[in-house]
Amino acid sequence: MRKSGSGRALPAAFALACIVLVATLSSCARAAPGASKGGSLSFAITGDIVALDPAQAYDFTTNPVVNEITEGLLRFSPTGELLPNLAEKWESPDPKTYVYHLRKGVKFQDGSAMGADDVVFSLDRIRDPKTASSLAWMYGSVDRIERTDDSTVRISLKTPDAMFRYALATTAGHVISKAYYEAHASNFGKPEGGLLGTGPFKFASWKPGSEIVVERFDGYWDRDKGPFLDRVVFKIIGEDATRVTGLKTGEIDATIKLPVDLLPVVRSIKGAQLVGVEGLSDDWIAFNTRRKPLDDPQVRKAIITAFNVGAVMDGIVKEAGVAAGNQSVGPALWTYEKAAWETFQNTVEKYAYDPARARELLAKSRGAGGFKAKILTDGDAFRVNVAQALQADLAKLGIQLEIEKVGEAELTTRQFSGKRDYDIVMGGWGADFPDPAANIQPFLHSSGMGEGGSDFAVYSNPKVDALIDQQSRSSDDKERAKLLISALQLAAADAPYIFVDHPKIFYAASEKVGGYTMSPIWYWDSIARGMYLKK
Repeated sequence: MRKSGSGRALPAAFALACIVLVATLSSCARAAPGASKGGSLSFAITGDIVALDPAQAYDFTTNPVVNEITEGLLRFSPTGELLPNLAEKWESPDPKTYVYHLRKGVKFQDGSAMGADDVVFSLDRIRDPKTASSLAWMYGSVDRIERTDDSTVRISLKTPDAMFRYALATTAGHVISKAYYEAHASNFGKPEGGLLGTGPFKFASWKPGSEIVVERFDGYWDRDKGPFLDRVVFKIIGEDATRVTGLKTGEIDATIKLPVDLLPVVRSIKGAQLVGVEGLSDDWIAFNTRRKPLDDPQVRKAIITAFNVGAVMDGIVKEAGVAAGNQSVGPALWTYEKAAWETFQNTVEKYAYDPARARELLAKSRGAGGFKAKILTDGDAFRVNVAQALQADLAKLGIQLEIEKVGEAELTTRQFSGKRDYDIVMGGWGADFPDPAANIQPFLHSSGMGEGGSDFAVYSNPKVDALIDQQSRSSDDKERAKLLISALQLAAADAPYIFVDHPKIFYAASEKVGGYTMSPIWYWDSIARGMYLKK
């Protein structure tokens, strides 16, 4: 995904062999000065949600809703540190063992107590292949999850995994009620079945294609942090201009993910708040390397070389992102060994725009003479504009590229489907964790080729897999950087993706809305938990 702060330092993975953090909580909520408790807030999202289910919450529309209803054992701070949440403390006595001590007194939104059985059930359910969760890959190194007692859960890994410690701060670590799931197994996560968690808001209703409503949970364990609002209405508004118009008229109080061409309009709205953060994300184009003639690396290199990314940056991206240099790892993710990452970025083959070379490459490939292909994307204005730019550039090579536009939910479903029913697909990705591997392993490791996996190029290179696996088992950041860079060098020669830019994410809100600070890793946030309406 998912999944973004500007110039900040983040902790390197496994920098400490043992981590113990403790949080305090207050029994009563305190609103900020100038805030009023209560009220309803309208938050616009760009498409319908996939499901009311953390196991399926792995996109930029589903997550903001699910994150209000369920929550994880851990959470990320705005600067990327791991903090306690449903687990009040945890430790890693050795590289293959994690022990989580659950917070006492936490209730589900029906008043029942949360316990270790719920945690074990929730985590095991996500990693169960029958669930087909897009987050299951985060548990690839897990051997077993077990209840030590009613307030302690132990997770044992098969091998050391430098990235696993982050997983329980994502929706992969969210806890649902075991009893509720078993009673609603046939319609769980659907409008009629809903979702039961421990989060600050409880599920009220879902009208597909229209809106999802959540209401304040007065029994929330961390009442010092919220919630303050009575209800939040997530309005499904696919048209960017309509969302901005809603901000202007007051129909919409807040929204996220605004396109660059509408930022001046938002700035013109009296009192509107507009915040953009440079994140840990990518806008990418993936080639289905299993489909002819895209299975030929020379064809892929010809396409990349024919694509004028510089013109896209100047004419489409503008202030909304920074050039990716055809790499998934940008400077914001150089969280260790920065000099090595910078050297790599400056020396790796980027396949710069060169139409003459593109023609030579194509002439020597299995796509010689041109061919027809489709690029799959949703109705997002930015993606459509980029797809059209690629379409125009490839037409000069004799490649007829058809743009297939679908809804956001369908795009998510198809790009994560094991069928990989597309020639080329364009989407967005946010690093799940504040670590370079978070933008390498999901895209390039062949374990992500199947159902729910994020290897959108259906890319497989055993040498790349081996390097990624080796770095995952290491606790030495210098060694990890070396291994990851070697994997990227091999992948660059295979050219399975075009990485266009590292986008900024823009949050806009009415002047009456307070209580939320845009986070670089916003897709794991409970955005509405601390929100309030100003007096």
